[in-house]
Amino acid sequence: MKKRRNSHKKIYEIIGVLFLFITMGIIVKAFFQPPSVEEISTGKEEDFYEHLASIAQSTGKKYNLFPSVILAQAALESGYGKSQLAREYHNLFGVKATTSSSVTLSTTEVEDGNKVKIQGKFQTYPSIKASFKAYGKLVGTAPRYERVRMANSPEEAAHALYQCGYSTNPNYGNMIIKIIERDNLKKYD
Repeated sequence: MKKRRNSHKKIYEIIGVLFLFITMGIIVKAFFQPPSVEEISTGKEEDFYEHLASIAQSTGKKYNLFPSVILAQAALESGYGKSQLAREYHNLFGVKATTSSSVTLSTTEVEDGNKVKIQGKFQTYPSIKASFKAYGKLVGTAPRYERVRMANSPEEAAHALYQCGYSTNPNYGNMIIKIIERDNLKKYD
């Protein structure tokens, strides 16, 4: 009789431990899972920022970048998460390809003051979080972006991005600043 009770007790303990692990997995997934592209491209700009703010802030903190600039770039480059590059390939920043994980898509560049449509190779990522990580590493460590990291304000950083060659559009800095101001993104800095 005593053996049977011990056997039942062990079964209940195992069930309890399994229940605990399952519950913890659900909680972790609910609170720590990075957003999906479907979540950020709801059509509402506030939702886009709400889903990405914490990732932008941690990226900014790690690499001495302004979260407001990171969010404005993501919005500008991905059309608030609606572009094909963002939806299908999780590239929110228009990062050009440096590895074999790439896709060729039509893009607009500025050459000799004229907008020109070209086919560009862009990096693909397995998740939005991976896109932020790659962006942070690129702008946060590459010597050519030192001026962005040394900027004293989001406005200075935005202009430095163009000066350092992130975009071929001479209005790039002003476009980022306009998004920062219009969408009140400095609250994330």
